Amino acid sequence: MKNIFTRIPNSFLRIAFSCAIVLPIFASTSHLSAQTFEWKTNFNGNWGNSASWTNGAVPGAAGAAGINNGGTATVNGTFSVGSLTVGGVANGKTNTLYLSGRDSGVLTVASPTIDVGVNGGIGVVEIYHERIYPSPPLLNVQNINLGDGGT
Repeated sequence: MKNIFTRIPNSFLRIAFSCAIVLPIFASTSHLSAQTFEWKTNFNGNWGNSASWTNGAVPGAAGAAGINNGGTATVNGTFSVGSLTVGGVANGKTNTLYLSGRDSGVLTVASPTIDVGVNGGIGVVEIYHERIYPSPPLLNVQNINLGDGGT
């Protein structure tokens, strides 16, 4: 019986082997960008600090971020997130998203709406702007849905 691989060029085998190794790695990590990120319970800190989030990572452009466990998330740089809920859990805790021109905080939300104070939760979005106008917006989102507990 003849070995069929003797007729296949080595470069083709290397490419096929590389694809067999690399493609499953990409397939297994592609879901990480769309995961949910929750703010730590009763924590006050910077959005960009991975220690501020329960899973130890800062939400990315496709991530779903939730500030629902009490505390204040200060946006201290330029960040993008897929979706955002501030105060979406009925637990009696106040949840605050704070953006300040002084801290150069800019947050872009891909979802057209952020939810604030929904589902019985308490949510606050506080924007403090001291820059000279015109300047870029601190919160880039089309709509803010203020529930009964939102301000």
